[in-house]
Amino acid sequence: MGQIAERGNLSVQICSCIGCLCDQFVEGAGAVFLTEEALYLPNFELLREVVAAQEPWSDVPFVVLTARGDANERVAKTSDLLEPLGNVTVIERPVRPATILTALRAALRNREKQYEVRRRLDQLRTSYERLSMTLRAASAGAWEWEPRGRTIHWSSEFYDLFGIDRMKEPSNELLFERIHPGDLNDMRKELQEAILGKRDFRSEFRMLHPTRGGRWIASFGQVQVNSRGRLSGYSGIALDITDRKLDQEELELRVRMRTQELTAANEEMQGFTYSVSHDLRAPLRAIVSTSQILLDECAEKLDAEHQDMLQRQALNANKLGDLIDELLKMSRLSRQEMSVSELDISRIAEEVAAEVKKAGEYECEVRVQPGLKASGDEKLVRFLIQNLVENACKFSPDGKPICVGMQVDEGRPVFYVRDQGIGFEMRYAPKLFMPFERLVHDTEYPGTGIGLANVQRIAARHAGRVWAESEGAGRGATFFFTLGPYMA
Repeated sequence: MGQIAERGNLSVQICSCIGCLCDQFVEGAGAVFLTEEALYLPNFELLREVVAAQEPWSDVPFVVLTARGDANERVAKTSDLLEPLGNVTVIERPVRPATILTALRAALRNREKQYEVRRRLDQLRTSYERLSMTLRAASAGAWEWEPRGRTIHWSSEFYDLFGIDRMKEPSNELLFERIHPGDLNDMRKELQEAILGKRDFRSEFRMLHPTRGGRWIASFGQVQVNSRGRLSGYSGIALDITDRKLDQEELELRVRMRTQELTAANEEMQGFTYSVSHDLRAPLRAIVSTSQILLDECAEKLDAEHQDMLQRQALNANKLGDLIDELLKMSRLSRQEMSVSELDISRIAEEVAAEVKKAGEYECEVRVQPGLKASGDEKLVRFLIQNLVENACKFSPDGKPICVGMQVDEGRPVFYVRDQGIGFEMRYAPKLFMPFERLVHDTEYPGTGIGLANVQRIAARHAGRVWAESEGAGRGATFFFTLGPYMA
């Protein structure tokens, strides 16, 4: 037998007794070759016991070489002995070596298929254990539903999730008993619509657990359609989302409370703003008019110093009035409802440039790059561009050209207004957009210090931003702005 196995490149372990054979069997024999004589050994019962103790997936194949004779006589004599071995192939003497090799190779292929089954079973077991662990960790359960046979399957985690006895057969009635009456009709309607539309199922509903009380459940089902387009079933999971729902409700409550607080604060600020506007304008007008009357009627009685004091008093009162106007404008910008649409930035900039030129306050040329497009609120964006263009004209005393254009930065459009005016040191850049912060003296360049703060507020309302760059004093400045997600 050893020579035959070597000729067929098979690895063989020859056993001289039943005990040795049993040891090899336990260690993982691929197949067993026996002669008929071994069946009658006194301790052959040991081998039968070892065979009976195999794992469910294992069925070691036996090749038994019997003596020549009448088939019926041989079967009658050996069938009782061979039956406990299970997977047996019988060959009869005399036999060629090639026949023995063929039988052994077939037995080994049979054994390899058994190991493949075991590997797949192990993989399935591992996958099931992982799925079960995932479901338990996520407070979820798996389910399947097949409409034709009205077959329902629930995982053990599904039973636990709904507090249903695992000994009971799955049924819609058992499940519906657990669903909150106020949500049951909606859930059944969503399921019916999913079935009729042959689409995935999704529903959130309240569930009454027998020991844990009210819970929120989210159920997801993936539709299964056969090759002819007919619905063959659903498979999905049910997930406990109670904690998420509670967090969502708490967040919504906080948002409502915060919204109420902001609404109240805005209303209070609006009332305060109008109150300030009304209460301050009257005394300011009195200061201006009184100063002017004194200058007109008592000029000969006042020396130059006192006349200058009255003039500065009237000037500062007028300046304070302008500041109040700017603050009111800033307040309106925060409250104004936005109407977003496609904008022609080039057209808006050209119209602003024409208005500035017509006003005659500044002598400057504004060059606008054609084809600039964006999305946003036209009134607010126009106000932003107007502030930047007027600012550029104010700080360009030599009348050098001002450019309005766009560049691409990391794939997104960035608009700019560039001048060749007085410029600034970059260390002061953060102050430019702060209310009332000015880098120049009022005597040289009058202003309120509110305009750029308004520009920043408009950009922020468009989910964008604004910033400024300059190479230093006397070297001009560039103000950049973006318009956030509304960008075309």
